[in-house]
This record gives sequence, structure tokens and C-alpha cells, in this order.
Amino acid sequence: MNRDELLKLIATRGYNVYFGAKKHFATYDIIEKLPRAIALFGLLIGIWQLWKPDFSYSQLLSFLLIVFSVYSYTITQYDGEKADYNRVGKQLIQIHNQLHHLYLKVKSSSASNFPDEEAALNGLMTSYYDTAISKQILLAHTVAHFKFFGESQIAWMDDELNFTFWKDKVPKVYHFILWILVAVVVIIVLACCVYTLWEKYTPFGG
Repeated sequence: MNRDELLKLIATRGYNVYFGAKKHFATYDIIEKLPRAIALFGLLIGIWQLWKPDFSYSQLLSFLLIVFSVYSYTITQYDGEKADYNRVGKQLIQIHNQLHHLYLKVKSSSASNFPDEEAALNGLMTSYYDTAISKQILLAHTVAHFKFFGESQIAWMDDELNFTFWKDKVPKVYHFILWILVAVVVIIVLACCVYTLWEKYTPFGG
């Protein structure tokens, strides 16, 4: 493996490890903070409904509160494991830092092959796979996306991987939502066109 190929491979592995760390921290944050936020929000809505009992969307708000309360209950099932997510996240950050160090070592080297560095890379990735927790909470991936691209120093990975806004920085779930919205708009427009043509060319009372 030549120098450029190894640099790109290290950056790719660094992305995987660092994003994995952010996903663990996202799971920890959701477990730690979201149930309290939902409880506070529910309390405020309850006070609002007492103040405005004739509010038009009161039933809808109550329904949404029930949905969020159910989600909050599922989050509490992870409560006993939240310390593990925080601990593992820190360990993955350490592995990422070692990958960054390895990247700088290869980048500054004038060698033509790198057997020791490749072995070190494989060892770090083995540690990553042995350490990471595969089970993550709902929405952790999306939160991790914002943590990774919004809060992190990722310039060295960007130099090799050339992150783009739409392909990399926008979570894939938003791609899916956008395509659904586009499909709905197209269907509505087509339905309106068909209805207009039907009204125009159908005799009155036909």
C-alpha cells in the first residue's frame, strides 16, 4: 500500500472511529437529558392547558405528550448503561487520537511502504471493534451527525475525504424525508392538474 492510499485509509478509519465516539456520546446525552426535558415540557403544557382549557389543539397536544412519554419510558431502559456509553465514547476518542498521530507520522514520512504503520492501523481498528457498543438509542445517529460536523476538529480527515454538505453533512434520514416531501408535492400537483383538466373538458353535469 502506497503513502496516499494509506493516508486515505487512516482518514476513513478515523472517521468511522470518531463518528462512533460521537454516537456513544449522543446516546449518553439522550439518556441523560431527554427524559428530563420531556418531563419539563409536559409540565409546561399541562399548566398551559389548565390556563387555556378551551385551546383548539389541546387534544393533539395531549396525544403528542403521550407519544413522547412512551419514548421517554423506552429511554429509561438504557439508564443503567449510560455510564458505559460515556466511558466507551472516551475510549474511542483515545483510539481516534492515536489514528490521528499515525496519520501525521505517515504523512511526514518519505518511505515507500509502511508495514509497521499498517499493522498499527489494524491493531487500533481491532481495539475499536472490541470496545464499541453496537446497540445505540433511537436518534443517536442523527445527533452524532451534528456533533461530528458541528463540534469537532475534523480538518485532517476532510483533507483526505473531502466532505460535502449534501452527501456527508446532511444526515441520510433527512435525504429520505426530503424525497418523501418531493413525492407528496408531485402527487398533489399532478392531482390538481388532473382535476383541473377534468373540470375543463367534462361537460357540466356529465
